[in-house]
Amino acid sequence: RCFLEDKKGNMWFSTHFGLLVKYDGKSFTNYPQMEEETIFSVIEDSIGNIWLISERNRGLIKYDGKQFYLFAEKQGLTDNRLRSIVQDKKGNFWIGTKKGLNYFVPPAVQDTVSKTIQFNSTDGLLGEEFQDNAAYIDSKGNAWWNTNKSINRLETNNINTDTATPYLQLSHLNVNGRNIDFHHLNNDNSD
Repeated sequence: RCFLEDKKGNMWFSTHFGLLVKYDGKSFTNYPQMEEETIFSVIEDSIGNIWLISERNRGLIKYDGKQFYLFAEKQGLTDNRLRSIVQDKKGNFWIGTKKGLNYFVPPAVQDTVSKTIQFNSTDGLLGEEFQDNAAYIDSKGNAWWNTNKSINRLETNNINTDTATPYLQLSHLNVNGRNIDFHHLNNDNSD
């Protein structure tokens, strides 16, 4: 289904029948704990962890070279039905799901909640159902995805991921072409 050459030169392969194999140039290593998974996306992050997306809709799987960890809705993802993953230059992940796009900052400590922000059509996405393993980040930091309706491009370097509620201050109020002096309005809901 997919393959990856990691920074150490190891080749990672997955099959449609739930097999994850690493080839180090001399021998093959099978990971039996992944035999029930059908992996359709595999990437390596900037520090050498291997990240996997499975068709079983369990979430995101991380392999740190010693053991596997699962990140799912319980750890902050907005949907377990993941379809594609890319990592930006800041080391954070953009994950296409069946319900939109997740900006995912892995937690520094395992088994804690991650920072996740969901983007969907109200944020300008042209389609919310992302396709399997159809994501790419180009040399300028633009992320590209294929959805059920279109191709989306996102300038990951220009996205504000601050989730703090902005302070709202009105300076003018215009209703049906008329300026309203709202400074003298009361709260009794009458005309």
